[in-house]
Amino acid sequence: MAALIKLIIMLNKNTEKVSLFTALKQNHPAMFETKTDGYFLLSTGFGTNIKWANQMILISVQVNNLLNETYIDHLSLLKGIGYFNIGRNISINLKIPFGLK
Repeated sequence: MAALIKLIIMLNKNTEKVSLFTALKQNHPAMFETKTDGYFLLSTGFGTNIKWANQMILISVQVNNLLNETYIDHLSLLKGIGYFNIGRNISINLKIPFGLK
């Protein structure tokens, strides 16, 4: 069982996000599955719109797995070899919308 909670705050041109994800321990796996520990992931991000040369640009930064939790997803195909999911990671996004006339 898993749960995801997201909080998104939009103020003027800025957006702030915080998300909490938790997966419970899998104590009673199906046949051919193994038990899996539970885990908790925290992510956060910030984005803003800027105007540059009459063009709106969205710039955002997101940090996933902020607490650098070591975990393996219950249905991961790599669980059998002990390969963990990705740790803390940071992404920087630049979105420039354009249209054809």
